[in-house]
Amino acid sequence: MFFYKMNIVKAQESSHEDIIIRDSKGTKRIFLGVTHDLPIIGMTDSKGQVKAMMTVNSNGSPGIIMADSKGQIRTRMSLLDSDDSPIIGMYDSKGTIRASMGLTSVDGFPGILMYDSKGTKRASMTVASDGSPNIIMTDSKGQVRAMMCLDSNGSSYIFMSDSEGKLRASMSLIDGSPGFTIRDENEKPIWFAP
Repeated sequence: MFFYKMNIVKAQESSHEDIIIRDSKGTKRIFLGVTHDLPIIGMTDSKGQVKAMMTVNSNGSPGIIMADSKGQIRTRMSLLDSDDSPIIGMYDSKGTIRASMGLTSVDGFPGILMYDSKGTKRASMTVASDGSPNIIMTDSKGQVRAMMCLDSNGSSYIFMSDSEGKLRASMSLIDGSPGFTIRDENEKPIWFAP
């Protein structure tokens, strides 16, 4: 997907600018052009620094990039090439993705992903096509360690795994009846209540 690989400064420098709109002080504020055969519309602040760009990639997917006062990309919005699913990515001041959200085209269910300062996914929240919400938490290696679910019947579940991803404990509340299970390193139940 070209849109996500585009550098906001390089795109402005290498584009063939067909139209430039300047403010009353002569500062370039809007430019329209083509870079690598892709259309680009860019907007700058009062100092002429690019703050936002919009493009359509070679597969026809549109995208918008927004940058901070230092020119660092902080937000990207696009439709995925594969299925036209909308996605928004948010980045910290170092350019590391910290959060994203989107919808799947198959079922249209929403998802929010959160990342640590190294860009490793640490938590996600989704709502399935049947309306069931889920929260998944991972460790620094990306291994799922905890999951909370509420199914379409209103039953709730919490699952906890060890560093190898093996289920070690679970809690549930089904039709008003609580349950708790502890498992050994082979995921065999060793204690449960009631």
